[in-house]
Amino acid sequence: MIDTGIGNKGQGKFNDIYQVKKEINLENSFQEAGFRPEDIDIVINSHLHFDHCGGNTKLDKNGKVVPAFPNAKYYIQKSEWEAASNPDQRSKASYLKEDFEPLDRANLVNLLDGDQKIIDGIEVIKTFAHTYGHQVVVIKSEGKGLIYWADLIPTASHLSLPFLMSYDLFPLQTMEQKEKLLARALKEDWVSFFEHDPKIAMAYLAQENSRIKIKSVIE
Repeated sequence: MIDTGIGNKGQGKFNDIYQVKKEINLENSFQEAGFRPEDIDIVINSHLHFDHCGGNTKLDKNGKVVPAFPNAKYYIQKSEWEAASNPDQRSKASYLKEDFEPLDRANLVNLLDGDQKIIDGIEVIKTFAHTYGHQVVVIKSEGKGLIYWADLIPTASHLSLPFLMSYDLFPLQTMEQKEKLLARALKEDWVSFFEHDPKIAMAYLAQENSRIKIKSVIE
């Protein structure tokens, strides 16, 4: 599992602000795909903003916050964990401790320090951009590759280097990492996965003069 979305623990005002629709959730999606949350053994969090890791935990029948994937190890950059645990004034609204502290109490957290292979064919690359410990995920199989951009390139509209999120803490580093990893994605013909794009989830990229654009969309 790569990122777990906003989750369904939110109530009232939170759900109104972020338009959370509880009938659409991970548990239902897993059931439709023939899996159970207990089947998941690896969860990779690109970072710990609540819209990316809210589904790490859930409310049990007694209203207690517990890990949503009890048999999984959660892979998170150490610097991201530290930043989320002790957020600055700008970041504190984006980090909700109920999304990650219960994992530590259950001994499910595996903190990383930089780039690392998780298992054969899956590696994370720490970007030093967006947040203190943001990481992207690269998946390789049968000679092909996919990059899960997370918030480095959240939508296809953010392919242009200067187009950044207002949530970016390190805009210059984000631009540098985008340029570096986009060059690699083009060279190795990776599929790009855009986590926040409402229309384009996956696509191949192409470069036209100095402009990077969508070559073909994967449905």
